[in-house]
Amino acid sequence: MNSIPQDDTPQKRCTGPCQRMLPATTDFFHKNRNKLHALCKECRNISLKAYNDAHVEDRKKRYQEHREEVRMKQGYYRETHREKVNEQKRQHYKTHREEIRVKQGYYFEAHRKEINEQKKRSWKEDHGGQRTKQLQHYQEHREEKLASAAHYRNTHCEEISKRQRQSHQRQRALYLAQRRIYKQRRRARLRSLEGTLTVQQIQVKMKAQHYACYYCFRTFKQRKDKTYIYHLDHTIPVSRPEFTPRNDASYVVLACPRCNQRKNNKLPHEWAEGGRLF
Repeated sequence: MNSIPQDDTPQKRCTGPCQRMLPATTDFFHKNRNKLHALCKECRNISLKAYNDAHVEDRKKRYQEHREEVRMKQGYYRETHREKVNEQKRQHYKTHREEIRVKQGYYFEAHRKEINEQKKRSWKEDHGGQRTKQLQHYQEHREEKLASAAHYRNTHCEEISKRQRQSHQRQRALYLAQRRIYKQRRRARLRSLEGTLTVQQIQVKMKAQHYACYYCFRTFKQRKDKTYIYHLDHTIPVSRPEFTPRNDASYVVLACPRCNQRKNNKLPHEWAEGGRLF
């Protein structure tokens, strides 16, 4: 609450629990038509909070009945008091910054798909206008944004480095998987095999096998960059076309290099450690 000035301002006693003598101004009392309310702002807010908590459902019902009217009044007020509303928002954000960011983070995680879809629709509908606004806003706040970015980098060095390492590991794992897929596709094309194999299918199969060899059940070894060492093994070998091999996820398993080399070009039932169904 604002500090009580020591001057000749007319005084008014609050009839609420505090019973204080306060200046008779709108800084300490709400307006009640053409006069001031009997309770000071602090006491009245406490009283209204208790009432509102006890009548939540009634307020929701009343708002549903008068939604359009309320929204029109709110929109008219925002348009006629734009500067005042913006200043109040800025002050509120400054004093409640961390709390607002935590709430925004929770909301975004719970509604990630809806928010992304809404952004895509809005961007498609007004791509040019939004791009122009973004450029204009960046030009107007360029120095502020650069200073903010530099401050964030300086205060979050370890976090940024960790994210970069994780991103590099993911990209490397994806690159190695794509190389394996490319080699298998080339072999399949040279031998006129049917079927397609994608990186996404390999990733699903890796999780289904719990990151372990299909034959010996040993967990795949990892390189220094945390990528797994494994081979793509065709259960029906590509080198035996008489059994109609295929190059798709149903005919491929992930094996450790040792098992893949030992199996060689044998069928599952021809190899003592193979023969089980996936």
